[in-house]
Amino acid sequence: MEEFGSIAGLAEASDEKLSRFFGDEGYFLASLLAARRIIDAGIREAALKTPLDPLSTDFHRYLLQKLAHRREEILLGFFADDSGGFMAEAILGLGDGQGVEVSARGVLQRTVAVGASRLLLVHNHPSTSCAPSSKDLQETRKIRRMASTLGIVLLDHLIIGGRAIYSIRQGAVL
Repeated sequence: MEEFGSIAGLAEASDEKLSRFFGDEGYFLASLLAARRIIDAGIREAALKTPLDPLSTDFHRYLLQKLAHRREEILLGFFADDSGGFMAEAILGLGDGQGVEVSARGVLQRTVAVGASRLLLVHNHPSTSCAPSSKDLQETRKIRRMASTLGIVLLDHLIIGGRAIYSIRQGAVL
């Protein structure tokens, strides 16, 4: 346990780190990874079985489990229908430790292709600061404007930094 600091540290460790640590303990490692995948699926199911809510504790738990440990920025899109019913989740951009390039047009094309009328954007900051950059704010405003012309509602843009989550909407920027 010392290697990981806590049970939470063990649970959040990457598959690669676990493989290096446990080495030839193949059965134990396989069992641990299988258990983690079952837990992850349960967390995802709890988060997405109700109307898509950017402020939901279950949804935040899912996002932290998915993004808090990433060393590169990743932009996710969550798509919903008029009643907020979850339709799909997609990776909309992959970056490095410094940022992720986003195409507003690509984001909205994906939203239209899914048939969604609501969109929730989420990305992480590997720096562990969840404060939005000026580029985050600029791109979010651009996507919101373009989405509204298509009748699509941008519910929010959440930023994960470490174990914290910042809501651009709650920050009164949307």
